[in-house]
Amino acid sequence: MGKEENETPGWTQLKLPGQAPSPRCGHTVTSGGHYLLLFGGHGTGGWLTRYDIYHNDCIVLDRVSVQWKRLLTSNEPPPARAYHSITCIGSRYLLFGGFDGKITFGDLWWLVPEEDPIARRLPASPPRNFPPSNDPEREDVAMENDAHQTAVKESRIKESEVSELQKKLEISATLSSPKLQIVEELEDGEFLELASRLIAENFAGNEHISHSQVNLTV
Repeated sequence: MGKEENETPGWTQLKLPGQAPSPRCGHTVTSGGHYLLLFGGHGTGGWLTRYDIYHNDCIVLDRVSVQWKRLLTSNEPPPARAYHSITCIGSRYLLFGGFDGKITFGDLWWLVPEEDPIARRLPASPPRNFPPSNDPEREDVAMENDAHQTAVKESRIKESEVSELQKKLEISATLSSPKLQIVEELEDGEFLELASRLIAENFAGNEHISHSQVNLTV
């Protein structure tokens, strides 16, 4: 923390300024750059009744200013835990496992500090909406593309509906199948023959009913 050549061999209790961590065990302290990163741990709370507390706070000890600092992150930290492991890789930290009193974790987390080059990269810019063009040819092309995309979507919807109907009816033909031929009603011999037979039977039935009514009146 200072000039080691002036230190006396032996233990020295350090009282450092800043937001010091609460008493705990089962935490990790990992060295990375000019920071010491403390994460998680198991402590106790309560006055009359003691209960277990598992932490997921992230506190750094700055070796330059020699004080504790809370490390703020842009998203939710990992679930609270103790007895985990953290490894420093470059300026980043890799966390694995841990225990929260009920569950033994096997998840893996990656912490990227703000000063890391990865964190400084700008997010991918969303697609820009270009202003409408005054060129009529470009507008016509855009309208044709929109119409084509709409037609493709409608065609796919119809094909999906037809395929579902074919599955229900157990029909294997498709709309594009050359074997499926639609015959006009007036050119379908079987259809005309069946229609003529039905008309004749209907006419004969009406004749029989008429004769029966005449006999009853007489």
